Amino acid sequence: AWLAMVLTYFSCLGLAYGVVQATRRSWDYVVTSSVVHLVLCVIVNQAFPVNWIWWLTLLLASALVSVAAEFVIYHLRDMRDIQL
Repeated sequence: AWLAMVLTYFSCLGLAYGVVQATRRSWDYVVTSSVVHLVLCVIVNQAFPVNWIWWLTLLLASALVSVAAEFVIYHLRDMRDIQL
C-alpha cells in the first residue's frame, strides 16, 4: 500500500506538468490533489487515517511533488524559447 501511494504521487508529477500551465499554480494543484486523495481515502476506507506512516508519506510526497512540479514546469514550460 505504501509503494502504491508513492507511485501515485510520482505519476502526479507528470499529470501536474500536463495540467498546470504556469509555475505559480503548481503548488495549488499539488495541495488540492492531496486533499482530494485524503477525502477519497476516508470515503473508501470509511475511517479517518490514524497511521503515522501514512501521514508522513502524504506530507513528504506532497512537499516533494510540489517542489519537483515547480522545477519541471519552470524549466520545461516557462523557460522555453519564444517562437517569433
